[in-house]
Amino acid sequence: MNIILTGGAGYLGIHILNKLVNLKNIKIIVIDNFSNSNPSIIKKIYNKNKTKIIIEKIDITKKKKLIEVFQKYSVEHIIHLAAKIDAKESIKKKNIYFSTNLKGTKNLVELSNKFKVKRFIFASSAAVYGNTKRNYCSENQKKKPINPYGETKLKAEEYITKNLVKTNYYIARIF
Repeated sequence: MNIILTGGAGYLGIHILNKLVNLKNIKIIVIDNFSNSNPSIIKKIYNKNKTKIIIEKIDITKKKKLIEVFQKYSVEHIIHLAAKIDAKESIKKKNIYFSTNLKGTKNLVELSNKFKVKRFIFASSAAVYGNTKRNYCSENQKKKPINPYGETKLKAEEYITKNLVKTNYYIARIF
């Protein structure tokens, strides 16, 4: 089974990668541009699990590079964690956030459809809710992001739900 793990060198990615390498009959294709992460951390895991991990230094906004990965490996599952994540920075660098978080997700969704990926797991954010008056959030409550980061995550969710037609998808809003 081949799994693409975008953002696999980031904080969440490393933890998920550590769990995935314990599974049998698995190949993990880590896609990361290392803009939010330190390559030395993932290299430690890679050195212990060279037969299970492939590292591809790719920006998810580069569709042609992603196509090469999908063509090279028979991808069955995607865990999509790659994103720009600093809400405050997103105000100053709005275009970069929309490119990475939305365009990158669109690329992965389109390729999932084209290459008949079975499952797509997307890490969204509680930032889609904006400021809430409650101490908790419900999936059904109104979504009203207050910064470009939250906007990009919400738009990515909407794109996934409307366009992933042949793939089972799961969206996790990380708090």
